[in-house]
Amino acid sequence: MKSFVKVVQDINAGLNKILLFPAILNALILFLFAYLILSLIDFLAFLAFIPAAAYFGYALYRISRINKIRKVESYYPELNEKLRTAADYANAEGMVVDELHQEVAEDIKRVYTSSFFETGKNSTKIVLSIILCFLILFFSSLNLPIDDYKMKLQDLLQDVTEAISAGGSAFSGNSPAAGRGGKEDIFGDKSLAELGKRELEVEIKPATFDLNIRNVGEAEELPFASGTFPPDAIITAASTYQENIPREQQEIVKNYFKKLTEG
Repeated sequence: MKSFVKVVQDINAGLNKILLFPAILNALILFLFAYLILSLIDFLAFLAFIPAAAYFGYALYRISRINKIRKVESYYPELNEKLRTAADYANAEGMVVDELHQEVAEDIKRVYTSSFFETGKNSTKIVLSIILCFLILFFSSLNLPIDDYKMKLQDLLQDVTEAISAGGSAFSGNSPAAGRGGKEDIFGDKSLAELGKRELEVEIKPATFDLNIRNVGEAEELPFASGTFPPDAIITAASTYQENIPREQQEIVKNYFKKLTEG
């Protein structure tokens, strides 16, 4: 029964798809977690692809090493050794082999690929991926880089780079390697700036309207000196109004203004 070769190929293809799905989820979770850490420290978030790609390549290697025929037999005990024997003689011909192929082909129809899908674990991984996506969006909106971790990571990468370029001499012994930059602050020690040599006395008074009655004392009596008071003021009429007007004309002017006031 030469058609049994296609049956074996279908089994391998179906199980490869089922096993590939959790590997993709694991790689996605690893990528999102690494991306979250790198975004928090504000350091080259695209490097998160490296661990994810490395794991996915390792997962593909493990999937290729899995014997799918034995895996089907582990889930369906009634096919134990029978399916393996039929797969080993998939290209053989004969009455006994054909009958075996025919029997196993009928049993394969009761094998469901969904039985190899771990629903609980895969659902948990999907929920975890969604949570990591929300965390990345949340922290990206807050813009909270952890500067201390960023500096430590940069120092570590700088040490590794210098060690590789120096042939590993940077980590040998307790003495620092030649050409290795120190971690001291380039601006020197922290101190207060000294502006001039002159000492200034500054008195700070609080801005308040409260009356302090604790320092109230008797009023100091001061003697009045002679000549303190000004001389007597004498009022004199201005020269402008000192005109010699005859009495007759004064009466006329007085009567004139009186009539004006009455009218």
